[in-house]
Amino acid sequence: MLWLLGCATGYRVSDLLALRVSDAMMNTISVTETKTGKPRVMLLPPYIVRSIGRYVTAQRFGSADYLFAAKSGAKPITRQYAHGTIKAAGLTIGLDNLGTHSMRKTYAYNLLRNSRCVGTVQDALNHAYRSTTYDYVADGLMSQLPKPTKSCIPTATKAAVKGNVE
Repeated sequence: MLWLLGCATGYRVSDLLALRVSDAMMNTISVTETKTGKPRVMLLPPYIVRSIGRYVTAQRFGSADYLFAAKSGAKPITRQYAHGTIKAAGLTIGLDNLGTHSMRKTYAYNLLRNSRCVGTVQDALNHAYRSTTYDYVADGLMSQLPKPTKSCIPTATKAAVKGNVE
């Protein structure tokens, strides 16, 4: 469930682990990113909402429980435990470099592939610098993208440009 939710939202693992069941039982997940302090709201696809519902039911979680609870239930699993679990799963299928940050990179890659706009990915990940966003996606994919157009400017940049024009 962690892998599925991470790849669908692009949230950092620390933000995912802080989620409680009540945070994830809606069509949207809203977090204030621990790293940046910026708010981020993600509309969840219906298949993710259904998957979360099945997961919560199977785990017998209450609405106040952590979505990724440790065995004690009082705290979420640690980032290190999450990383080890995902790394082990990757090794099982022959991927030796899989980790928790791979979820965020997968989200970025898929968003870029679908939007074909680095600015859209930059906005979605709350990156201050485009160079950070480039680090998230494969070089092979970048070379296949068309040159950016005016419609492919990050929202923050659009607001700044609009403010300067008026």
